[in-house]
Amino acid sequence: MGGLVDSIQIVLVDMPQMLHDIVREKIEGAPGMRVAVDLADAEQLDGVVTRAHADVLIAGVEALDAGHVDRLLAESPRLTVLTIDREGRETVLYELRPHRRRLGEISPERLLDVVRRAGRVEA
Repeated sequence: MGGLVDSIQIVLVDMPQMLHDIVREKIEGAPGMRVAVDLADAEQLDGVVTRAHADVLIAGVEALDAGHVDRLLAESPRLTVLTIDREGRETVLYELRPHRRRLGEISPERLLDVVRRAGRVEA
């Protein structure tokens, strides 16, 4: 993890005030988590994730579009981005986790199964 040892570095961005206060209070009360940066506006976000060694970015759903999330993940592949709707009921998780998994000897049927699972998209 970035930043402090054993501390998850979190960036908060552009949420309604009540939701922001709830999220911040929960994070500050949790061991091993730290709000590294708290921004009122996503326009201030450029370079902040990298400088803060952020592990997680939590934003209001309207603060970031898909292109912005893609750029953030390209710059910081270990970053996890969570967007929360205005009521705090719906959350979307974005992450890029490149990994390698050895499959060993594989049959044609197993190959097709692996391709099917790799091609599944969650709605």
